[in-house]
Amino acid sequence: MVATIATEEGLKIPVFDAAYTDAKGRNVGKFFNNPEILRHSILQAIFEPEELQSLMIVKLDKSNPDPRQLRASIHDPEDGIKRRLIFQSGNSYYFGDETLAQKIGDLFITEKDTACRYGSLLVSTCMSGVSESDHLRVKIVDFTDPQYAKYRTGDCHGAISSDLLKSIGGEKNRASQFRFAWLRSWNTENTKSTPQVSFLAKGTLRPDDNLLDSLAESEGNKPQLILDRSSIKGINKKQLKELIPCSDYELPKAILGNRKNSQIGITQTSWQSTGVWFNEEAQKQDLVPAAKAVRVACASAHSSKAGSTTARLDEIAPSHD
Repeated sequence: MVATIATEEGLKIPVFDAAYTDAKGRNVGKFFNNPEILRHSILQAIFEPEELQSLMIVKLDKSNPDPRQLRASIHDPEDGIKRRLIFQSGNSYYFGDETLAQKIGDLFITEKDTACRYGSLLVSTCMSGVSESDHLRVKIVDFTDPQYAKYRTGDCHGAISSDLLKSIGGEKNRASQFRFAWLRSWNTENTKSTPQVSFLAKGTLRPDDNLLDSLAESEGNKPQLILDRSSIKGINKKQLKELIPCSDYELPKAILGNRKNSQIGITQTSWQSTGVWFNEEAQKQDLVPAAKAVRVACASAHSSKAGSTTARLDEIAPSHD
């Protein structure tokens, strides 16, 4: 029987090579001997193991993909389960039964084709951890609207409490790349304080307890997470404002994954990085002091070098005064 199995190692999914041809040159396809293993994925965190049993991956020829090879008649494992295409991630096409297709399809309810554009969010490896959060307080804002400027969000960039960040393997004073999932079916009590549509989200989060603590005083219970609406994927942009208004929400359940923690690096800057990536306040705080320190260090090194050179010249050609 072809079946996806949830293990401690990860989600083991059968893989069918639709491009395989037999000795007679016939495109018959075949299953790989070993399954593909998804580790720390949002997909595994969202669903129960039995809900994912019908899942299988179909792979096409990367150099010459033929969509006809996605027909069920080619890759049907003949186990009595009728499968259909649910979503795509790169060269991997995920098939499953109708029940699973409807549940995953709810994440892309306004635009079914976005399951091909954003399906990868479900299967991304969250290397630093995935967590199920209960009664999560989330504020959704829009960085393009001046009234939300005080939250200091940006395109797919938000804020998170240090405690919540720690629960998904985050580090102090380090931003993280995240994955997020909300299903409306989790609103079992039909509360109005939840988004009325399911969605996925991606982007970066910075720990900012000072900002979140200040909101506790002015807006009641402080949010644990501030999502910019630009992070939400799979929802038609023209319908996004109506379906998910900027507001405070309390989610009975949500899945949050940390794909990667930020790392300190060195880069060569230009007018593009300083003028486009960072605002004036950030430049004054982080870039200007560092640039001044480098200039002082260079000047000091140059002065010392010049002094030592003069001394050596005096030794070689002493004064005759």
